[in-house]
Amino acid sequence: MLMIVCTICGYLAATLLFTVAPALLPGRRYLMIAAISVLVPSLAYLIVGLGFGTYSGTILSFIGVGALYTFVIGPFERDREHSVVTGAVAP
Repeated sequence: MLMIVCTICGYLAATLLFTVAPALLPGRRYLMIAAISVLVPSLAYLIVGLGFGTYSGTILSFIGVGALYTFVIGPFERDREHSVVTGAVAP
């Protein structure tokens, strides 16, 4: 469940970020993706883990794995979107 939420939210956040601000500098772009990738698993854990009690284990392991996974989804989405539109890989 956590990975599904991280996939959907990471994909949507990266798509919205690259649509709203396509000329954003790479340093700021990756900083925003990093912030999103920490917030998404944290909120997912708070809602699903504490609210419904579906996750048992250490909180940091869930948030860490979710943050790493969501951070990988962001640049992948940028490359995919850029290659579909222009036919080339994004810089």
